[in-house]
Amino acid sequence: MKKIDVLLIHPDRIYHDLLSSFFTAMPKFCLLGQYLSCKDFIDNMGGKQLNPLICVLGLPLVGGEGRSTWLKQEANQIRVLFSKSKILIMGQETEEEVLECIKFGALGYCMRSASLNVFIETLHAMAEGNSLCSPKITAALFSQAAEQASMEVALTSREQEMLQFLNRGCSNKEIAIELNLSVQTIKNHVHNLLQKLKLEGRREAVRFAKEHRLLKVI
Repeated sequence: MKKIDVLLIHPDRIYHDLLSSFFTAMPKFCLLGQYLSCKDFIDNMGGKQLNPLICVLGLPLVGGEGRSTWLKQEANQIRVLFSKSKILIMGQETEEEVLECIKFGALGYCMRSASLNVFIETLHAMAEGNSLCSPKITAALFSQAAEQASMEVALTSREQEMLQFLNRGCSNKEIAIELNLSVQTIKNHVHNLLQKLKLEGRREAVRFAKEHRLLKVI
């Protein structure tokens, strides 16, 4: 059986060392390298190219906005450095964290407290092009999908259309010209949309629409 090429990036030294030892001892895996961050990789590789099948990215133990920023930065750099690699993230499996990881490109997620058997099963599933989800992760994904579907149903077709225009940065006058309506009518539509979503302004509406995936690809 062909070995699974893995690259490990974990900012916490104890997990970093434990996982390095684990991969080194497992004959089914080939550990291409272990680093504390993508910057650590860049600083120490001297331009050498690696092509790991899976990048195991461990989240910092410290939470808060700093961890979210770190996750986004590392996940983006992984996609640039190893464009064909699949990202497996290790964390604490809160619903918010799981959804955030998926948003940043993770194809797998494993709890930091998971058993080695679960960790290995997750790695093998990803190598075969599949994903293993715990009941908690599955519930979070279904909850998000249900929320999105409910929001789409709640908005009228005209309100959804207004969101598209706002995302394009159109003024009331520009929207009125395109729809052949009066500027006052457009103002009313935008006002009703913001009231329904309980938002203050256009930028907030666009941000809300992106977060809840309400913008349709045209």
